Amino acid sequence: AGKLLILGKPGAGKTTTLLELARALVKRAIDNPNEPMPFLLNLSSWKDPKQSIKDWAIAELTTKGIGSKLGTKWFEDQKVLPLLDGLDEVRSDLQPACVKAINQWMSS
Repeated sequence: AGKLLILGKPGAGKTTTLLELARALVKRAIDNPNEPMPFLLNLSSWKDPKQSIKDWAIAELTTKGIGSKLGTKWFEDQKVLPLLDGLDEVRSDLQPACVKAINQWMSS
C-alpha cells in the first residue's frame, strides 16, 4: 500500500536506511515524472497536537521554499512522498499525540 515503518533502537540505522530509501525514490521520481518526489521531514518540529500531520508537512515544505498553495496541490495530487523521521525526537509528552496524528493521516 506504499507504507513502510522502520523500527529499531537508537543507533540501529533507521535514519541511514531512510536516507538510502530516499535516494532510490528520488532516482525513481527523476526517471519517471509520474512518481511522487520524496521529501524527508523531521517530526521533531511537530509541536501542536491540534495540527494535522498533513498541515504540518505542508508548513514544513513551506520552510523549504515550497509555497503553501503549491504544497497543498502537490499533496492533493499525490506528487509528494513524505518520509517522516525523528519520532523519538518529538517531545516525550507529545509522542502519543504525534503517533495518533500520523495514524489519522494514514487512514484518511
